[in-house]
Amino acid sequence: MALAFEVAINRFGMRLHSFLVWRGRKTPLKTIRNLKVPGAAGSLPARLYTPEGEGPFPLAVFFHGGGFCLGSLETHDALCRDLCVAAGAAVLSVAYRLAPAHPYPAAPDDAYAATCWAAGAAEVLGVRPGPFFVAGDSAGGCLATVVARRARDEAGPKLAGQILIFPKVDMVGPVTESYRQNIGTSIISEKFVTMFEGAYVPDRRRAGEPDASPMQAGTLKGLPPALVQTAELDPLRDEGEAYARRLEAEGVETTLTRYDGVDHAFVGFTGPSKPHKQAVAEIAAWVRQHLA
Repeated sequence: MALAFEVAINRFGMRLHSFLVWRGRKTPLKTIRNLKVPGAAGSLPARLYTPEGEGPFPLAVFFHGGGFCLGSLETHDALCRDLCVAAGAAVLSVAYRLAPAHPYPAAPDDAYAATCWAAGAAEVLGVRPGPFFVAGDSAGGCLATVVARRARDEAGPKLAGQILIFPKVDMVGPVTESYRQNIGTSIISEKFVTMFEGAYVPDRRRAGEPDASPMQAGTLKGLPPALVQTAELDPLRDEGEAYARRLEAEGVETTLTRYDGVDHAFVGFTGPSKPHKQAVAEIAAWVRQHLA
């Protein structure tokens, strides 16, 4: 079973890598610096992107997607470059520990530890002190909103906002209409959803915990402003939109945008993609709007 899982996940990883790592022109930046940041159980690889111009710049801490089992600084390098330039913000991309070697709650614990470190490292990072953003796509979107809630509950860093790109936010809720409609044609298949969720939270009794399924949190009141982006053809569309509606219903300033005609991970498809450019431009405008 373990060997079969490893073979399958490696195949999917190669597929994901080919989609996300764009080998064409890369957006030029002032500096790109690889560094180590503290995680919950040791240091984590990270990459700091700084745009051209005079700083210090606002900061966004970014967590990559990949089903909590895949993804890296490299798979999301081009996206982080584009976000950095478009928003005029420094982006700190953090490579948290991955399942199955490091199952839940390793990823959210790493994400929160790295975010807490970033809050006190403005001088080291060369960024503007004060409130900053957390962001992520898919699994990374889950981690970003978990960090936002834990910061609220644990008197953690002051956040300016949370950017949730087609987020995975519920592992125990009912099957949604978008899942039924799209799982057979999406880049993410039912086989891999089941495999990834089982690898990430092998003890299924814990799958409903708020750090694994943010939709199951007792309250979302008091969270920072949220931008939620979803994709029409994504199996995760409805759960992301339900989370956005719940944020809004509980008093959180929320912007929800659905991008039509695209699948999960479309924001990672860099290059000439019009939806990618539109989503990045929306994020950039939203960041500028919510700067303290």
